[in-house]
Amino acid sequence: MDKREKMKQHNVGFNVGFKIINKSGFHITFKNHLTVSVQFGLGTYTENRTKCNENEKCLNAEIAIIDSNDQFVTSKFFADDPYVTDVAGYLSPEQVAKIILDVSEYPEILEIDEHPPKSKQKEK
Repeated sequence: MDKREKMKQHNVGFNVGFKIINKSGFHITFKNHLTVSVQFGLGTYTENRTKCNENEKCLNAEIAIIDSNDQFVTSKFFADDPYVTDVAGYLSPEQVAKIILDVSEYPEILEIDEHPPKSKQKEK
């Protein structure tokens, strides 16, 4: 099972709240039916990509934004960055916090394409 399938599997049937994922991050699902996945363990797009011990700290994280249909919509929040597809990597704590806030304030939707994202996320 690839990374995309694992992330989808964890989102299925989960309601508003937090969920720990593989001891390397968490998902947070909001009332608007969007989920932010924050990961920073082994194999992620972070400084811990190739080596990481359990409970190890990391200076950055990767995020993915998933809609209620278990579709990755991360790129919609990073419209100015052509390299972001399903996952945005090597993000600072400040960038992750801003993304979480923006996703939490996003209008309740059935499909992400109904509304443009509130703001661009990637720091220059």
